[in-house]
Amino acid sequence: MNRVELALQQRKQSILTANENELLTSIAYATTTGVIKKSNAKQYSSRFLGELRDNGIVIIKPKYAANSEWNFTLTDPGVLTDEN
Repeated sequence: MNRVELALQQRKQSILTANENELLTSIAYATTTGVIKKSNAKQYSSRFLGELRDNGIVIIKPKYAANSEWNFTLTDPGVLTDEN
């Protein structure tokens, strides 16, 4: 891999990490809404999305959403039990 390709890959990873950190911050401070919407221009790694799903967050990708945005529906914490 040449230096340009490496630099482009690192930039893409940096953008993904920034998007994911921003979303995690939104989730952490979501106190009045159960749905977080993000621009369809945002990208997230499949591993990150899998971790969210594994932790009870429902994800609707922009191409399937009525508003053409990412929709992340948070689980009501009162619904979760030790068995979930």
